[in-house]
Amino acid sequence: MTGCLKAISFSLMLFALRRGGSVSVVVPIVQLSFLVTMIWATLFLREMLTRSKLIGILFAIAAILSFSF
Repeated sequence: MTGCLKAISFSLMLFALRRGGSVSVVVPIVQLSFLVTMIWATLFLREMLTRSKLIGILFAIAAILSFSF
């Protein structure tokens, strides 16, 4: 399952880059796949979303937003 998802994300990254996307924006967005893992772990495995995890998520989102402008 993980291999299939990685292959899909890599294919979408290449598609975005071929359409003129900036590498400094597209690659960090693709690397945010850990956010999906954290969300799924919180929803399905009932893992606690601690303050430090939440701060890390906010910093990751802020970094992507800063790269995109």
